[in-house]
Amino acid sequence: VIDSLGTAAIALGEGGECGVAVSLDVQYLSPAKKGDEVVWEASVLKRGGRLATVEVRAHAVPKGGRGRGKLLAVGSLTKSLRGPGASAEGAEPQSLRAGYPLNL
Repeated sequence: VIDSLGTAAIALGEGGECGVAVSLDVQYLSPAKKGDEVVWEASVLKRGGRLATVEVRAHAVPKGGRGRGKLLAVGSLTKSLRGPGASAEGAEPQSLRAGYPLNL
C-alpha cells in the first residue's frame, strides 16, 4: 500500500511520472483491530530533478469517525524519476488520502 499510494501521490504532481523505487522503509507501530477502518495519507515531502520522496501514514479511524485514531504505520518511499522535475520548494505539496475498512 505504501508503494502504491506513494507512487500515486508522485504521479499527481508535475509531469505525471511514477518513477522507480530506490528506497522503501516501513515502521509498523500498532496493530489494527478487526472491523477498524484504516485511513492512509501520502504526502510528497520533496520532489527534485531526479528523486521524489513521499511519506505515507496509516491511522485507525476512531469510533464515531471523527479525527485521527492511533498511528498504525509510517512509511517512506523514494523514487527515481526519468526527467527533470520541478523543485517542491515554494510549490503546493501533493497529497493523497484513502480509507479502507479492515475486515479480517
